[in-house]
Amino acid sequence: MKNTSLDTLIEVAQQGEVRRLVIMHAMDHHTLEAAYIAKQKSVCDILLTGDKSVIEDICSKHGYDSSVFKIFSTNSLEESIVTTVGLLKNKEADFVMKGSLTTDQYMRAILAKDACLFDRGSILSHVSAISIPSFDRLLIVSDVAIIPLPTIENKIQMVNYQKQIFERIGIKDPKIGIITPSEVVSKKVVSSTDAVEVKEHFKDDNAVIVEGPISLDLALDKEAVLEKGYKSPAAGECNGLIFANLEAGNVFYKSATKLMHAETAAIVMGAHIPIVLTSRGDSVQCKINSIAMGAILSN
Repeated sequence: MKNTSLDTLIEVAQQGEVRRLVIMHAMDHHTLEAAYIAKQKSVCDILLTGDKSVIEDICSKHGYDSSVFKIFSTNSLEESIVTTVGLLKNKEADFVMKGSLTTDQYMRAILAKDACLFDRGSILSHVSAISIPSFDRLLIVSDVAIIPLPTIENKIQMVNYQKQIFERIGIKDPKIGIITPSEVVSKKVVSSTDAVEVKEHFKDDNAVIVEGPISLDLALDKEAVLEKGYKSPAAGECNGLIFANLEAGNVFYKSATKLMHAETAAIVMGAHIPIVLTSRGDSVQCKINSIAMGAILSN
């Protein structure tokens, strides 16, 4: 299987047990379009909460057969939230996606204490898969949206989340770089000293190679590795990247999408169920990819 394209996610999702996605307050065109295509591709089954008449009107207007969805009609956002959480708690749905509500409303609903979908003390992390047309491998990156300044414990868990994704999509022995400005350890650069501890934590893990501190060019570019004479089993071959902070990760993510026309998928890990988290500005294809990623992780 080639692992340079996000088609990998869709292929793997199609092979597993059919999972059930519930979309909270699913009353916007782009989300319904992505859900419809995902259903047509046999990525997962689709449950919707929201006003049934509105959902059916949107589907009719855009040529989607609403009968492929299981719709739980609600009269308000609050009712959609309660219904969605109930489906997840009762294991009638396996993962969740945001519809026409804000990210803050969505995350607060899922993480509410009475929802019982998140253990206090667990680490939530936003994990993205990125396929850049000019690059030779699929990248998994963390964290570009949730953890502002990850601690060593956070970074260790972020590596574990990436390991889980690589395992599910069939990439063996992933190489994960703990990204810093350079490969030099300096007490003045906290990310470099953090990287040493994260690497040490995984030194006996035969399922992953963790390298750090390592700069982005040495993590990805074999020519830079040769020029600098850098020695590491991960040098120039990293397919996982852990960023020092949210700013660095977010800039990388947006540079890849806006300047290099990358395709992406995005998921939040750390709750009892995968949380599909895409923005209103994300493409329909990104939403489909993210649904596939959620289906894989819910198996």
